[in-house]
Amino acid sequence: MREKKSRKKTKRILTALIITGLLVSFISVGLYFLSSVPVAELMGDPETFDRGKLTADISRAVAERKDGFTVLYRDEEGLEEEFSELLGSLTKSRLEFSGIKRMSWKKVPFMGRALYDVRLEYGEADKADLGNALEYSEEAVLEQIFHMVLRRETKKELVFRNPGGTDEEEVISLVSSALKSRVEYRYLIAGCTHSCRVYDDYIVVVLDTEYYPDRADLEDIFEAKTQEEAYRYFLDRLETGLETVVVKAQAADIKKEDMNTVFVSAYYNDAEDIAVLINDINSKTYEDEQGNYIISYSLNIKDTETFLRLCGETREKLDGIILPDTGSRDLYARIFDYVTANCEYDYFLRDELLKEKFDSEEAMTSRGSYGALVKGKSICSGYAAAFKALCDRYGLPCMVITGKIEDTAHVWNAVLLDGIVSYVDCTFADTGDNPYQFYMMGNMTLRRAGYVPDKDQYIPEEFRKAGLSF
Repeated sequence: MREKKSRKKTKRILTALIITGLLVSFISVGLYFLSSVPVAELMGDPETFDRGKLTADISRAVAERKDGFTVLYRDEEGLEEEFSELLGSLTKSRLEFSGIKRMSWKKVPFMGRALYDVRLEYGEADKADLGNALEYSEEAVLEQIFHMVLRRETKKELVFRNPGGTDEEEVISLVSSALKSRVEYRYLIAGCTHSCRVYDDYIVVVLDTEYYPDRADLEDIFEAKTQEEAYRYFLDRLETGLETVVVKAQAADIKKEDMNTVFVSAYYNDAEDIAVLINDINSKTYEDEQGNYIISYSLNIKDTETFLRLCGETREKLDGIILPDTGSRDLYARIFDYVTANCEYDYFLRDELLKEKFDSEEAMTSRGSYGALVKGKSICSGYAAAFKALCDRYGLPCMVITGKIEDTAHVWNAVLLDGIVSYVDCTFADTGDNPYQFYMMGNMTLRRAGYVPDKDQYIPEEFRKAGLSF
């Protein structure tokens, strides 16, 4: 009897322990949810699962940017599958939910009910208004990327209506091609990463773009159709010599090597702005598959402060040279007389250049119009630059010509008077016995004297129309 009573007592103790454990577990679960969910919601009447109502509840929570909400259902068979399927499909198919970075939920059975605690974590929304979005197409993608680059937007999300039948691989491929479609993008964009999300009714393209900080804006890139347009553009843009000059063209209109020739010719003929000749020109070319290219040019000026000072002194000198304006013919003669009377030939500089000492201080300061006009001492390039700078001041057609005479590099000028091209060589006029022998020379005289112009230099349109050719 005593043994039987002991077994009953042990059984009662074990039963009590099990019940106590269950109560503790139940209370723990209850306390957890009571700490985060209002009691009134727990004790309310459970709903029957309704897809439309749950969709509306989520939309309202997202619109109000709530962190989450709870909903109480009757715990019926298949509820968990329906609930999970709906929330998963909503985040994929509805634009207003695209701003949700993460959506999670917990289900707790509670006395024949199912309590769902839905948590919402937000990221940056794609866009709120699908009605204003373009329908996805190659043209739409090209247009949107163009405007993105135009505004130099670094982080951009493009939203398109999905016409159907589009997958992520296709979108990524099209965006990659679009970023290579214009030569301007290769010039402006240092790097771009992109991804996409394809939903049932819309497509989101996310771009993270880095731009070169020192590049011209898209709308500021000049497109030249002819060499003359490029030549005039270069002359206009070279104001201080410190500019980076950028031009776009099609190879079918202007070959790249011809564009380089045009720039060098403009550089030599901008005799007032570029009063000190620099031996080093930087250039970089960007191309696309359609034959378009962009070239940026700049002068590699080591001492910009000195360069600007010398060019400024040259302008001041030109401001102080006042010649009577008695017609083009007379002005050409007065400019010729002024240059030959106020400059002497620099034999030391000539010898330095023959030794290929192009970077010496003398070579850097005396080869251009500064040497001839301010220092009063230069070589042929300085004489020709001074003559050109004064002609420009008085609106007289003039160009600098590079070439050779008796196999020695030489520089002289061409002028245009009464529709006829003539040639002026202030250098030989100043160093020879008969100055006017080298003034207003014709083509036959030039050839007999052994002048041979370089082939790779640009002839301005007004001189070409007058019959000048090399």
